[in-house]
Amino acid sequence: MPSFELPMRGSRNEPPPKPSLLARARASLSRSKAEPDRPRPRRSILIGGAPKTPSARGLINPNYTRRAVCQCKCLRRLLVGAGLAQPSKEDDAELLSEIDVTTEEGLERFLERFELPDCHNPRDLTGDDRQRLLRLFDFFDLDKERHISKRELRIGLSALGQPPTDSDAKRMIAQLDLSRGRSGDGQVDFEEFCLGLLHRRCDLYLALYEPDKKKCRGTPVTASDLDKIQSKDKGGSAADSRKRLSA
Repeated sequence: MPSFELPMRGSRNEPPPKPSLLARARASLSRSKAEPDRPRPRRSILIGGAPKTPSARGLINPNYTRRAVCQCKCLRRLLVGAGLAQPSKEDDAELLSEIDVTTEEGLERFLERFELPDCHNPRDLTGDDRQRLLRLFDFFDLDKERHISKRELRIGLSALGQPPTDSDAKRMIAQLDLSRGRSGDGQVDFEEFCLGLLHRRCDLYLALYEPDKKKCRGTPVTASDLDKIQSKDKGGSAADSRKRLSA
């Protein structure tokens, strides 16, 4: 049987230790000083450790970046859901864009985030309650002009799974538009929005918080859909316009 010897620690058969990161950095700095005119390769931050292949040296691995972003978002959702972190404006917008209040799970997630306080006057709202309702108001306020129109109301409720008809949206606006004199201007500001939801009687409150009592059966629409309808209405008759918008 052939005999062999195991390499002893400190013997010549043991491979030399790899230089440390500091030593490699010093060597690279000395080479750059010795050859100042030599073009230096483009470098960037490495994610996930040193690259395996020489061709990937100095480049960001998109898989590591995508994985890190997904892990941060999942961790953020868990902390907000457990009540260990306050939801941000982006968290509320993401929640509203992905839920359906007509489903049991969607309604439960909506009520956990946008539960109404016990008070009935907007002046009695605390800072947190006011910010919560303001983010819900901003979800409907698409043009960021601090008021909600009939068009924005239809788009927002369609995204939440409660698409109203044109007559339903008109009635909701008429119920909320209270503080604009004898005849409303057809738009709802933040104070009117809070007052209508806190009194828990308007159709908008029923559509959001009690969808089993108020089921909107209109056609879901987006901003692009309404823009196309309005562009077509410019060349059509008023009767055709009312027919398409009431669908």
